[in-house]
Parts: sequence; structure tokens; C-alpha cells
Amino acid sequence: MFAAVAILLASTVNVSSQRRRGLQNPTSGDAVSKILSLQILRAEDERRWDDDLRGLFSARNARVRERAALAAGRIGEGAAVPELVRLLQHDDELFVREMAAFALGEIESPLGADALVLALKDEPLRMRSVEALGKITAALPKEQEARAEQLAATVLGTLTLETDRGSAANQMTILSALTAVLRAKPDNAGPVVAGFLGHSNPQVRANAANTLARLRLKDGNEQLRKLLVSDHDPVVRANAARVLGATEDKQGFDALVEATKDQDSRVRVSAVRALAALKDQEARVAGTLSSLWCERKALKLGNAIGHERDAECLELVTALGRAFQGTDNKDIAGKIGW
Repeated sequence: MFAAVAILLASTVNVSSQRRRGLQNPTSGDAVSKILSLQILRAEDERRWDDDLRGLFSARNARVRERAALAAGRIGEGAAVPELVRLLQHDDELFVREMAAFALGEIESPLGADALVLALKDEPLRMRSVEALGKITAALPKEQEARAEQLAATVLGTLTLETDRGSAANQMTILSALTAVLRAKPDNAGPVVAGFLGHSNPQVRANAANTLARLRLKDGNEQLRKLLVSDHDPVVRANAARVLGATEDKQGFDALVEATKDQDSRVRVSAVRALAALKDQEARVAGTLSSLWCERKALKLGNAIGHERDAECLELVTALGRAFQGTDNKDIAGKIGW
């Protein structure tokens, strides 16, 4: 199945280059009038999909078509899917087709999935299409598990394609595909996602780590231990700590301890939470957290602690509770005394 997906995504067919059977006249890009905007907003507020809104899909003004597509997505009515597919496949304007893809994802109807899979072959539409497929896949009921697996493989195939493109890869598509993988939960996603931990863009590295953390995947742990103490971006470091905690990475203990002294509070908090999540390390974790607590308490008594550190103290109390849970350690009450 995965090979078939790769062939489909790697196809050189450009959908936008095919002759469109939609609007043949040049379209204006004028702003949507106030009266029409109010009409569309009213339909959104009432969650009403009707012939009036459907008629706007054929408006000469491309901005009207775009706004109507967005409204259809917000309303979430499955009856709008055929009209959105028509815009996705045949509209003259790229931004209208992009909005149609986005709206199909908002509706989360599997009836729009096939059109989105085809749209993946059109590079300008790939970002919005994979994003939408992730939402649709996540919303499929359990009785459609086979279909969900098929779509999830397509989502992962899109991310793999961006890996294979090297420097030509689209960073926005990568970010959308990482989020789609998080939603779709395809099999064997770990190695592909972990491959983006070395990306030059810190947002991509952070998102890759977030995906690994949320899916509890260990494939990038060795690299994450290094990123935790060396990456220049604090969000990357914080997310690296989250992964090590979520996957209960015992080998990450020393790196997590070092991260509790990070200059950024987000990293310190993530490291404390991760330490508390480690299994079979209770004695080492309890000792480390107790030492940290004594340091914070000393700062508090010396009036050298601010709101940010106060919040960290609350995290430490929670972490200490987890570390000592189920034990008879009577010392903990004295340690927490403020």
C-alpha cells in the first residue's frame, strides 16, 4: 500500500495545468461587499447551508467564492462537500482551491477524501490537502478502520515525499503533514517524523518533537537527548524533554537533570515533568526533585523568586507527589513545608 501511495504522490501530473471545466471568464479579486459579508456571517451563525450560499460558489468574484467556501467549512454541513470538491478541482484561482481543501477538512466528511488525495499531486495544494486529510482520518468511526489506515498511509507518504525532496521541500507542507500525522496516527510513523529533528528550521524540529511526544514514539530519543541540552531554540529543548518523559526514557535522566537548570522556564518545567514520569527511577528522581525543591525554597525565603519561579515550585510539588506516591517516606511533608 505504501509503495502505491508513494507512486501517487510522486506523480508529475500537475492538476492545475489541466483544463478546468469551471468558470471560464476572468474573475475579479475585489473585496467582498459588506452586505454580502453580513449575509455569509448570518449563515455561519445559524449554521445554515442553503441555495443562497451554494449560489455564491459560482460568483464571478473569486473572493466571494473563497469566503463562501470558508463559511461552508465552518457550518460543517456534509451536503456542501460536492460543491467544495468542484471548487477544489475546477476553480480558476489557487487561493479559492486552497480554501476549498481547508473547508473539506473542517467538515471532516470522508466523501471529500478522494478529491483531497488527488489534490496532493498538485504541489501548491499539498499543504492544505494533507492538513484536511489528517482531520478527516482522525474523525472516521471505528467501523471504517481500514479506510482510516489507508488515508493515514497517504498522509505519512506525503511527509515522506517532503523528506525525499531535500532542499526543495516546502516547510509549510512539512509542518502541516506533521500535524496530520499526529491526527491520523499512521503505522511506522516514528522514523519518518524523527528524520525532521535535524531540520534547519527550529519550528519543524519543535513540531517533529511534539508529534513524537504526543504519539509516545521513541524513534528519535537518542537525538532528542542531545537537542535537550544543545539546541538553541527553547521550544525545541522543551519538546525534547516532553518526548523523553512521554516515552519514559531512562537514558535521558542526566540530560533532564541538566535541563532543570536551563535559562528558559518552559524547558525547566518540561524537564521536571519528564523526570517525574520516569519509571523504575524513583529513588534518583525523588532525590533530584527534593534538591531542586530545597533550592527553590531557599530562593523564596531570600525574596529572590518571582512569579515565574513560583509556578515552577507548583510543578515541583506535583512532581514530588508523583515521585513519592505509594511510599512511606515521612520526610516529604517537611521538605514541602513552605
